[in-house]
Amino acid sequence: MKHILSLALILSALLVGCRQTENLPEKEIAAVCFPEAPVEILTNGAVGMDVINYFNILQRPEGGYRLYFAGFKESVNGPDFDHQDLHYAESEDGFHYTYKGKIMDGIVEQSVFLTGEKDKPYGLVGRVYEKGRLNMFLWKSEDGIAFGDKTLLLIKWHDTQNVMVPRNGKLTLYTRTWADNWTNRKNAVAEYTPDGERLTEITPLAGDFLYNAAPCPVDERHDLLFPTYFNNKYPAGSTDTCYFKCFVADGVYTREIPSNLNHWMEPDEKWMLAAPGFVSIGGERYLAYNTRNVSHDALYVKGMESRYKLIKAVVQYESAPKEALSVQRIWDQGYSAFPSIVRYKDALYVSFREGESHIFDENGIAAGKTRILRSTDDGKHWKSVALLSKEGYDLRDPKLSITADGRLMVIQGGSVYVDKQLVKRIPQVSFSADGRSFSDPEPVDYPIPGGFAWFWRMTWHEGTGYTVNYGEADENLLELLKTTDGKHFEKITDIRLDGFPNETTVRFLPDGRMAMLVRREREDRLAYLGVSEAPFTQWTFRPLRFQIGGPEMAVLPDGSLIVGGRAYFENGEPRTCLWKGNAEGDFEVWKILPSGGDNSYPGILVEDGELKVVYYSSHELTRPDGRPRAGIYLANLHYL
Repeated sequence: MKHILSLALILSALLVGCRQTENLPEKEIAAVCFPEAPVEILTNGAVGMDVINYFNILQRPEGGYRLYFAGFKESVNGPDFDHQDLHYAESEDGFHYTYKGKIMDGIVEQSVFLTGEKDKPYGLVGRVYEKGRLNMFLWKSEDGIAFGDKTLLLIKWHDTQNVMVPRNGKLTLYTRTWADNWTNRKNAVAEYTPDGERLTEITPLAGDFLYNAAPCPVDERHDLLFPTYFNNKYPAGSTDTCYFKCFVADGVYTREIPSNLNHWMEPDEKWMLAAPGFVSIGGERYLAYNTRNVSHDALYVKGMESRYKLIKAVVQYESAPKEALSVQRIWDQGYSAFPSIVRYKDALYVSFREGESHIFDENGIAAGKTRILRSTDDGKHWKSVALLSKEGYDLRDPKLSITADGRLMVIQGGSVYVDKQLVKRIPQVSFSADGRSFSDPEPVDYPIPGGFAWFWRMTWHEGTGYTVNYGEADENLLELLKTTDGKHFEKITDIRLDGFPNETTVRFLPDGRMAMLVRREREDRLAYLGVSEAPFTQWTFRPLRFQIGGPEMAVLPDGSLIVGGRAYFENGEPRTCLWKGNAEGDFEVWKILPSGGDNSYPGILVEDGELKVVYYSSHELTRPDGRPRAGIYLANLHYL
């Protein structure tokens, strides 16, 4: 599989860099390289099994090495994946292993780890059948062979190799979550006490990983991940093209880094899985991995070959670390939500709705106002410059933009409620020529049959402003509109999509095409990405692999896209998420920002290799009666 790594110059640089001494771990990890060919240490034939599966190697506290692995013995019907057994082999030097025997029946997707405890230094995490389903458990052991009573960790469906990483007196679980289809499988993390009590929610890792995160701790904060991909797609009929990627993980935040591991794959190695935890042999780091001579679709056929291998790994560090992510709360008055951000006249501006709750106050009145903040020191300190309101209206989703004639514009949803029933929604606009004094909100000039419209976000391009309107009369209809002054609008075209399309952001690609990101709330609820050439009347839409709320989209200088919005992960728990992708619709989770409860609806500003992302969240603030309250947050991060 040497053909997979096509960038020969990168490979050459990595191989040369492998001969250098590793730098200090407080610097940022830049790459992982593998300077020497791997060494085969065990095969399924050597232990007399059809298949050897998930495994890991531990350096024993009492000396020597122990290899724990799942194995399938021959049976009348062939290997039974859900009833494999846990076996072990031992070695004095780390390279030559002797099979010792079976430890446990009927455990799947397991790994053994060192707990750091004196009385029970070995831990085991894996899944077994109980009451007709696979549940995840934690075991402890004095000798790493006899594992006694177990502690239930999870009863939901989780798969791929489950791994515990002890760190700072806690256990970090790496697993993969399931929902109802392939598109909702995500590698994820959660923290536990040493006794198996869950401390945090199961949070998906930022990174659209397929199989086996294979976390390998490198220092007190970072793990390296080596997930398995094939064709970078979910397996709607997988192929023989399989390869590794490498990521650095710090909590739930990850970034991809270069690695030349695929260079050492042989042509007949069609499926590979890395094992968790680097193995230290003679003062060197080694990565262990499993290869097979059949593709994913034929993993458990008789006659296949499984091989365990070790390969030397060198972690390289950048000479000067940089801060990858910083987050600060910039406003926490009232219940603040639905922000946007723009730079205007050398200052940053953030707008958002301020009220007593998501919609109604304690008297059942919806009277949201638009707060506008200004910062002259690049976001360190903020001052309120405006609080816009309109009698009888709930102003929502205020979005900032800069008009063709240089004014700062705020477009807002204007909702009117009677006895908590929505009776009309008329978009409102306000303007400022100096960023300090804003006009009162006034309705847009556009026909609104039935009294329901929402112009959700404005984008200006070559003297014209563009927005998308959605209403109530026809739930599958969007209207692409344009304006030259921000007040008077005319229709460009109707766009029909199924699944109740609504909140929509339009942006322009470097080649002049318009891109449209659409939220959908019915049927499969997947977000849609559309692209059109001028005059923007003919559109091609692609479904994305995720659901989104409050969609935002930013175009980077190279034409790639950053998408932000509310993501729905396991148990429907929402998070503020950023995806990185392209106009062809290929996206991966990139960052999951600190968030929870009622949250998200980000605004993104792209500047000189950095992103400023403003969003709201209710994961920290509470009201006097204990109910959650939302504040406004600003995240700064590098995208290069």
